[in-house]
Amino acid sequence: MFGINRNDITAIYENPGRSTNNYNYVVEVKDEKYIVRIPGIGTELFSDRLNEKHAYLQLNGSGLIEQNYFIDHVTGVKISKYYPNSRIINANDETELKGLMKVLKKLHTSNYKFSDDNVFDRIRRYDSFVARFGGRKFYQKEFISLQKEVLKNEESFKKLLDVHPIHGDLSPNNAIVTEDGKILLIDLEFVSMGDPYTDLATFSHDGNYSPEQTIRLLELFLERKPTDQETYKLLTLCTLVSVMWYSWAVFKITVEGPQGVIKFKPYRDLYLEYALIMKNGAAKYAHT
Repeated sequence: MFGINRNDITAIYENPGRSTNNYNYVVEVKDEKYIVRIPGIGTELFSDRLNEKHAYLQLNGSGLIEQNYFIDHVTGVKISKYYPNSRIINANDETELKGLMKVLKKLHTSNYKFSDDNVFDRIRRYDSFVARFGGRKFYQKEFISLQKEVLKNEESFKKLLDVHPIHGDLSPNNAIVTEDGKILLIDLEFVSMGDPYTDLATFSHDGNYSPEQTIRLLELFLERKPTDQETYKLLTLCTLVSVMWYSWAVFKITVEGPQGVIKFKPYRDLYLEYALIMKNGAAKYAHT
């Protein structure tokens, strides 16, 4: 690949902090470095690799994402550019957040076309993976009640949703600041056509924001004070996103054995706590 022989590789080491789904490594080849992604257990169920490949083909050169050199849509192995002295975005720096919001708006208002998806379908899909591997025994009673409640309200809430190109997994870990200050989106595993607020909700979720911080993020995105309905929509999406990722955490607990319990049980518990906090926050704006 790339005309590189095994003997050309001078070093391989882990690149921590990019993902809890996959394994990422820096591979040094003579004077060049690359980021190589090796998919984690079960990721082939959650990610549409062919859609991801098509997304990289469309977005390469757009200035919105990391440069991708290779992706195998069967195995999920991906090779991307290594950006020296880059770092993940500071989720508490409003200057950087404003820059990220500009990047998001360019994506959301673009003409790119990806597979359709939405948070309700993902909730059901992730739950089905948990059920397939016998993991529902790890669901907490509070979660079961919450999951039923949000799905019961699906049809009425979906009337508030729009459809545009979205990242789909906008963790703070999936936005990097390069050495020259450019903000790039990375890891397009969940890119889709969906509601742009889903990206804000995921960022809030993975950044463990409070409702107040989340509303401030929405203000930065809109460049104005949000309406009550806009606030309700985002905080409810935060709840939905957390319900979705709760099932993912339980899946990881189920399939990764004792180590999975140690690593992912704290995520499960945190996601339930966050979902309930956001649900209560959204209730204050539900009159709209």
